Amino acid sequence: MSRRRSVVPRLSRTFLAAGAVLVGAAAAILVVASPAAADVTSRTVVYASTPTNLDDRKQISVTCPTGTVAVGGDAIIVGGNGIPHLTYNAQLPVSNGWNAIAEEHPGYRDGVYTEATEWRLTVHAICVTGVTGRERALYAFLMPAYNNSMWVGVSCPAGKKVIGWGGGISGGPDVRGQFILTAADVSTDLTYVAMQITRAISPGNEALSVGGELWAVCVDPVPGMQYVRANSGSDSEDKAVYLRCPVGTRLYGVNGGSFNGARSVKLEMVIASTSSATVLAREMVYGTSVNWQAFATAVCAP
Repeated sequence: MSRRRSVVPRLSRTFLAAGAVLVGAAAAILVVASPAAADVTSRTVVYASTPTNLDDRKQISVTCPTGTVAVGGDAIIVGGNGIPHLTYNAQLPVSNGWNAIAEEHPGYRDGVYTEATEWRLTVHAICVTGVTGRERALYAFLMPAYNNSMWVGVSCPAGKKVIGWGGGISGGPDVRGQFILTAADVSTDLTYVAMQITRAISPGNEALSVGGELWAVCVDPVPGMQYVRANSGSDSEDKAVYLRCPVGTRLYGVNGGSFNGARSVKLEMVIASTSSATVLAREMVYGTSVNWQAFATAVCAP
């Protein structure tokens, strides 16, 4: 059964402690000490893509092969002229795979109204055998009207560790694009995940409320599983953050986002490779002059 937990008190201890480093450098690698359970015996990646077109909303999901279970995934926007942003990137709630949703948020850039070019959305699911005790912990939430930012979080059941995580905004299509999936992070001990949702800067959207979901994929601890993190520097430029797993390990869960983006920074790509990941965070079309950071966080294991 899913476990609902509140979040905010742990954020300052677990997510905000890492200092800024150069883009692509690993800020933290932590071997999680825990009783050994089952090794991962196989790792398979499956993917699916939407058509490339001018639709202003895209959703795509992919299901793992029979005999495997989904532990992580990614979501990638290709094209779009910087207008679309991810609003959902998480495991499927009722089946065995990964799901992504992206929305457009057009607006004025340098005084000119800017719309998206053709774009597509691609999703990958990381499917494994060998893990035991897989359980999905859920926190469902409502972001009320006139609330500009909200952190939510959920913990794994006692004795289990996070191997993958994600979430997003679950309101209707006319509402969802007015909110930004800002960050999805995991604690250093791999027991807790948190996500930030931010209201876009858009006239008239202050009275909108929206729902959302945060998922943690929890398993019996895998021998040698590690927390890995990379942070960007702080400025007002779009950022790609690159992360690599330690030698001898592979990537199973990944996510990321931004800090201090003043309601103006979106998550556009989370790209998972065999032993590395890239997270792209960009400013919304209306931009910001404040300095902000991007980050990527992953779970790696042999």
